[in-house]
Amino acid sequence: LRGIERGRRSLYSGMSDQSRMELLEQEIATLHLALEQKGMNTKMTKDVFGRTFAVPVDDEHKATLLFPVMFNNTFPYIIPNVAQPHMRAFWAATFGFFSTFFSVFAPAALMPTLKKDKSDGGLDLTPQDIADSGALAVSFTIIMRILAGPLCDKFGARWTFFGLLWIGIPGIVLLAFAEGATELKAARAIIGLSLASFVTCQVWCSQMFAKSIVGTANATAGGWGNLGGGVTQLVMPLIYEGILQSQDQDVDKSWRLCMIVPAALHVISSLCVLSGQDLPDGNYRELEKSGAKNKTSGCKTAMIGFSNINAWILFIGYAFCFGVELTMNNKGVLYFYKYYGVPQRMAGIYGSIFGLMNIFARSWGGILSDTMNAKYGMRGRIWAMWVIQALEGLMCIILGLISISKPSPTRMFKDQASLGPWTGGFSGGLTDVSWTKAKGAGDCLVLESFLAGNTVDWAGEGLAPYTCAPANDGDGMWGQFNSTLAPSGYPYTYGLGGPDGYPYTYTITAQKGAWVPPCGFDSIKTNYGNTKDYDEIGGGYFDTNTNETVPGIGGVWLNYGTAQVAKVVLPTVEPFIMVGDYGYRPEGDECVANTDGLLGTALTVMVFFSIFVQMSEGLHFGIVPYVSRPALGVVSGMVGAGGNLGAVIGTRGIIAPDVDVDAGFIILGAVIMATSVLFFGIYFPEHGGMLFKKGALGSYDPQLYKPDDADRGSDQMDYSAAAPAQKTNRAVEADM
Repeated sequence: LRGIERGRRSLYSGMSDQSRMELLEQEIATLHLALEQKGMNTKMTKDVFGRTFAVPVDDEHKATLLFPVMFNNTFPYIIPNVAQPHMRAFWAATFGFFSTFFSVFAPAALMPTLKKDKSDGGLDLTPQDIADSGALAVSFTIIMRILAGPLCDKFGARWTFFGLLWIGIPGIVLLAFAEGATELKAARAIIGLSLASFVTCQVWCSQMFAKSIVGTANATAGGWGNLGGGVTQLVMPLIYEGILQSQDQDVDKSWRLCMIVPAALHVISSLCVLSGQDLPDGNYRELEKSGAKNKTSGCKTAMIGFSNINAWILFIGYAFCFGVELTMNNKGVLYFYKYYGVPQRMAGIYGSIFGLMNIFARSWGGILSDTMNAKYGMRGRIWAMWVIQALEGLMCIILGLISISKPSPTRMFKDQASLGPWTGGFSGGLTDVSWTKAKGAGDCLVLESFLAGNTVDWAGEGLAPYTCAPANDGDGMWGQFNSTLAPSGYPYTYGLGGPDGYPYTYTITAQKGAWVPPCGFDSIKTNYGNTKDYDEIGGGYFDTNTNETVPGIGGVWLNYGTAQVAKVVLPTVEPFIMVGDYGYRPEGDECVANTDGLLGTALTVMVFFSIFVQMSEGLHFGIVPYVSRPALGVVSGMVGAGGNLGAVIGTRGIIAPDVDVDAGFIILGAVIMATSVLFFGIYFPEHGGMLFKKGALGSYDPQLYKPDDADRGSDQMDYSAAAPAQKTNRAVEADM
């Protein structure tokens, strides 16, 4: 240190006073910069009312850092920094958006249960009902997102956010008391309105963070908010199973009680949002009163935003990144449940993978956008967005190609003539019954022939409705259950030679839920541990072999309609089991679920698909704040609404209920890649575009309706006009 000091004195001794002062100022500036990078407001910058900011800010009082100030610098270093105003707004916006995403897709996470018959505790939903409810959950938000933009410009993102969170609560309550598809659709439509909170999230962060990091801030808040879609897919099935155990396996009551969780999130997050501040310098009302902020005209602001060509291109682009994420949140769980035959719990985990990538992927997009901007300017941001969105489309196509050549629950019905008999039929002589004729009169006669001379009291056992197949359920087959254990208590077994080390394949032939489409799967209730529903499948029964009453611990009827009919205790302690088509067809023609390695490959591709989707989302909102400063809220609302429109197109059009899901993935991927070409049309006169440098297109301006010089953005302050307010504030403080 002494040597450094001597060197400094020696350096200064040969310099003029002015030179020494300039060098000293440079050193001070360097010190300020070093400390600011650690999150310290060393310049003690204050807002228009004299309040010192907690984080370093730029000339517009917007935060210049995010990650270094995101958490408190005290052990355990994971407690969020909620200092006013910047970090409070960031965390409140993130939590609020997370809550709405969680609630909107909570029903989708429980759809395997909700779609069941009312007698099984569900709402008796058809595939069309499911698709309609998913589309309504995201379609009504289109209008609300468009409205949310002007509302943010007029009243502030904070109050608009608060209102959107409370709009969704009546929908959650309606869902908890739903009695059928109509109530489900209405409930999801109402809850979906709150998804417009994405606009308020992005506007609020754009108003709080400098343009140098706005891409990162928007992407991180939006990504961690989107994470709610993945978390709900993961935890709602687990919450449901926990409640189910506490409610004596009452399916109907259990899924309704689950709705308490999203409702509570809405209430808590709305209070967090309300505790924040509209802008870095204060709330709208006090800033307008001080003269620092202009009052805006909603109509004029809307005209400015809606007349910008760049905004419309981003609108379309966002439809096929965020819209794709919403589509996957609606389709993901049922896709794994139906195609791959995994239990609802595992389907929820697999479906959550897409949303869970938001932990980091959307932030990566924002970071990439800011990095490309620092090196190549706006042109770098646009090029990065196009490359990532094109890769997103490629991954979507690959995901579909993985299983497109395999029989699936939907394809089997469309090509019955070309399919041979399924090999996993009823034991006892019916192993070659073709599923395409399972409900035909001939097969019914064959089944009834096995009843001749049988001493079982069919009517007494309540089996009459299932003498052939469940009424009006279409072609199908009785589902099978694989196990390594033989049935107990009977002198014969029902092994058909199961796959992958499962020597026993049980065919469940007396429970409507076990009637599945070929290559399809569903869950049925075993009544393990159930003491309430004595007469249901698996309830207590009298064992004629032992002359004892057996309590209900997972019993099901096997081989109903055959001479070998019996009621046995399945070797499982699960209250619900997956049953389906485990019959193996010729090599290369197995069902999707029965093809080794296919599930792992699909999950791997989905991870990369999700990463590119969410990076593209972050890249979009790295550009949005530059489109129109006076109409930031309107443009944010437009682009956000595009995402919801894309979800409607994806859910109802491209991957419609009558379309094979994997075929839909291929079409969707092609559309993503095709629409990404529109990014070549984005151009900023002051920055340029992908192919043209700034000014290269002469007088062309994508802003068709030109704002006046007096049209400032809602976050642009006139600090000179606020000077009297500062003096008044200091005078009041002096008198205290």
